[in-house]
Amino acid sequence: MNIPDNILNKLFEKVVFVIGTNCGGKTTMAKSLATRHHKVLYSADEHYWDHRALSDETNQPNMNRPFLGWEDYFARDPQAQAEWLYACEQEEMPFILLDLARLAQAHPKGVVADVHCVPETLLKVSDHSRILAMTASDALVRRDYFARDDKHPVLACIRRETANPDQAKANVEETAVRIAGIEKQAIEAAGVFADERTEATELDARVRRAETHLGWRNDDD
Repeated sequence: MNIPDNILNKLFEKVVFVIGTNCGGKTTMAKSLATRHHKVLYSADEHYWDHRALSDETNQPNMNRPFLGWEDYFARDPQAQAEWLYACEQEEMPFILLDLARLAQAHPKGVVADVHCVPETLLKVSDHSRILAMTASDALVRRDYFARDDKHPVLACIRRETANPDQAKANVEETAVRIAGIEKQAIEAAGVFADERTEATELDARVRRAETHLGWRNDDD
């Protein structure tokens, strides 16, 4: 069944989608906007295992790809791993959109959604004015990937479960850079608003730029 674009746009008209690369600051941005403007915050990462349980090998083969063990997972070719991860993001988006459709109906003040970087899918249900892409340079991705709290368990697993932890860690960092490259290409192709994080980036200024794009502030605020 194909649902006309005008119906989908109406359904998601009060949802702001914050997408981006690893270390781009999309989670920080989503939290800031939700807090400042009294919106409900949705984080796709918190629902992965619920979506995984609903998926199957026929319709979501990448989400259900088996690995022989941690060595197999962390030592895989970075480009192949990045492409697989991006395919997983694409497969999970319908589950995320169903979550958001329900959430948007229950919270008329609006939702800020921290979701995967799949702008070509989002533009089928939304428009450029409600999509923000937060990116980071390759250097920042390499520097900060394992510095984040949510990646500490991953690093602990690498150290515990792999034969060459330093090589496995470098492999994961390279994978993070490669998937960021895929996501940046998708962002550019879609023409959505993008804001790249650098070492000099200030959060307040970045939030102001995002709010201006969304029409949530005046230029002289």
